[in-house]
Amino acid sequence: SNLSPWVFNVTMLQPFGQLMSLDLSFNIIGGLVEKDELKNLRELKELHLSGNRFDNSILQELAHMTQLQALDLSWNHRINNSNIQDFLNLTELQILDLTGNNFYGSIQGFCKLKNILELRLLGNQFTGQIPLCLSNCSSLQLLDLAGNHFEGQFSLSLFANFTKLRYLDLSRNQLVVQTEDSLWHPSFQSQHLGLGGCNLNKPDVSIPEFLT
Repeated sequence: SNLSPWVFNVTMLQPFGQLMSLDLSFNIIGGLVEKDELKNLRELKELHLSGNRFDNSILQELAHMTQLQALDLSWNHRINNSNIQDFLNLTELQILDLTGNNFYGSIQGFCKLKNILELRLLGNQFTGQIPLCLSNCSSLQLLDLAGNHFEGQFSLSLFANFTKLRYLDLSRNQLVVQTEDSLWHPSFQSQHLGLGGCNLNKPDVSIPEFLT
C-alpha cells in the first residue's frame, strides 16, 4: 500500500473500559498516542494488531498488559528486535503470533510462557538451536518455527509429553532432525508436521517410522 501510516489515539477507547477483545488489524497504524491509556483496558484479553506498521516501541507498551491471553503482532515488518523480554511479563498468554516480522536472536525466553497453547514464530530471523526448555510448554497445541535460521541437531523426542500437539512446523531451517528414538513414541496425534528442508535422521536419511 502507498498509504502513509497514521497514529491511533488510545483515548478513543476510554468509553469501552469493559472491552475484552480489540481487533485493529490491517489499518496501517504506525504508532499510538496517549499510550498510557492502554493500561486502563484491564478487561482486555485479546489484542489483534496484525498487518500494521508498528515498530519496536510497541513492545514496551504491550509489556504492561499482563492480563492478555491472546496477542497477534504478525506482519509488522518494522519490528526488528532481539529482546523478547517484554513478552515474558505476559504470563497469561495462551496465543502469541509474531509471524512475518524481523525478530532475531534466541527464542529461549519463550520457555517461560507456561500457559502458551499456540506459538507462531514463522518467518522471522531467529537463530541458534531450538532450546530444550521448550519441553516446559507441554500444553502446546500449535508450534510454528518455520522460515527462520535455527540450526544444529534436534530430536522430536523433546515433544514426548506433548499430548495435545496438533500442528508442528520446523521447515525451512538449517536443522538436522532426529525423528527416531527407541525410548519414545509420539503421544500426540499430529494433523500437520512440517519438516521441509530439514535433514532427517542423518546418517540414515530415513522416513520417520511413526509416519509409516
